Amino acid sequence: MGLRRDNATTLSGVALKTILAKENIGIDKWAKNAEKKPETVIASLPHQSPWRAIMIAREPAKLLENDILLNLNEPCALNDTTWIQPGMMAWDHWWSGDVKMDTATAKEYIQLAADMGWPYQLIDWQWYDPFNRAGADITSVNPALDMEEIRRFAKEKDVRLWLWLHWSDVDRNDTYLKAFPLYEQWGIASVKIDFMERED
Repeated sequence: MGLRRDNATTLSGVALKTILAKENIGIDKWAKNAEKKPETVIASLPHQSPWRAIMIAREPAKLLENDILLNLNEPCALNDTTWIQPGMMAWDHWWSGDVKMDTATAKEYIQLAADMGWPYQLIDWQWYDPFNRAGADITSVNPALDMEEIRRFAKEKDVRLWLWLHWSDVDRNDTYLKAFPLYEQWGIASVKIDFMERED
């Protein structure tokens, strides 16, 4: 079974919460906004709410094959999507079971991606330090990492790099305006912005 919420472009995030476990009764719980205002959704009429859909299939693959996602959403608003290049990636933090942020470990997972024919490797949290703090600098590399060597090795192996970022460090003082052009110079393929603390 799959639960979906589609065409959710003008409404806040929502989660399914259990209220009566014995009776298996659940409700939608609206996300709180960061300003702690009583209103989660502020809109003018007419207003169209997202679709809710329940998908049921005998086999999990049938859920993936279903085209309800295309039918309930608006067409893509981007004229050119050729720059979007999805693909498998190696992921050091979760795959190792430990956070080992050093050059040798990064190169090990770049090599894994190359061996498996995967196009990407994620340099996960702690590549910059400290994170989620007022003084966090998302352009300053952890001294344990030789980023120039990592980038050289990844290019040699034809593996493109992603960088993990904490949402608050990207958003604070528009830091991304300085950081993202630098990442482009480094040849970074994309970023994974994590721990977003609001859904409104």
